[in-house]
Amino acid sequence: MTNTSQRSGGRSASKPQLKTQTLKELFDTEFKPREHLIAPWLREGESALIWSEPGVGKSMLSLSVALCIAGGGELMGWKSEKPRRVLVVDGEQHIEDIKERAGLLMGTIDGVDEELASENVTIFARQDQDPRASFPDLVEDSGQDDIFNRAVKGEFDLVILDNFST
Repeated sequence: MTNTSQRSGGRSASKPQLKTQTLKELFDTEFKPREHLIAPWLREGESALIWSEPGVGKSMLSLSVALCIAGGGELMGWKSEKPRRVLVVDGEQHIEDIKERAGLLMGTIDGVDEELASENVTIFARQDQDPRASFPDLVEDSGQDDIFNRAVKGEFDLVILDNFST
């Protein structure tokens, strides 16, 4: 059975089918080793969610992690072995506030290559857009496709979505 539903952003003409496999098939599968983006908790191909009540510092932590991974530094005992490209999708902060916060945080990350970090982090902020522009809505397939296509085209190793209320 083939699913022929169209995605507006163009990931594919049809949705990939969900799959199952037996435990034997899983045991027989050789996996390519996944590198840590930031050790010991986030490897390639994994997802993470940072959650707490408003005003606790989730955005500051997310931006710190982005800078650490982008510049190959160490943050709170977590280490990024090599610089990676990071896309930060911000749905609520003003672009000037992001600039100010990034500037403050940059000097707090041990061993970060500040020049590389500033080149490897790309900010896609809602508050940086023309008011008439339509910022991607992640509830919609087209919004998901937009972010997916930006991530693929930009060859980003990590995408940070800040925040879900957008």
